[in-house]
Amino acid sequence: MAEPTEANIAALNEITEGYSAAAFASLRSHLKASEPETDQGPTSLDMEPILRIVRDHIPPAIGPTREYQRLQALVNCTRRSLLPFPDEHTVDVDAERDAWLSAIRRLEAEGVR
Repeated sequence: MAEPTEANIAALNEITEGYSAAAFASLRSHLKASEPETDQGPTSLDMEPILRIVRDHIPPAIGPTREYQRLQALVNCTRRSLLPFPDEHTVDVDAERDAWLSAIRRLEAEGVR
């Protein structure tokens, strides 16, 4: 396998920007399935086929679902120390919850659950 160049690494960073752990897991599975087999087992892909596969890969669209999960966790949180403003006792938690609930309803209206 050829060593990746700085340009290849930069290209990989650019095309995988914003990938979640699930997106990288999906990509890893795609790359693993694309490894050519030999009598001795799988071989390593060179950078050009890797870049081609990565460019072809579409990561799962989990961003809205993650946001929904985050908002649900905030709404149902029972400890101030776990909230985004743990030390600010002047924050109106009920008002914040109402805003989080509004955001949840907006996502649900878009079909996110």
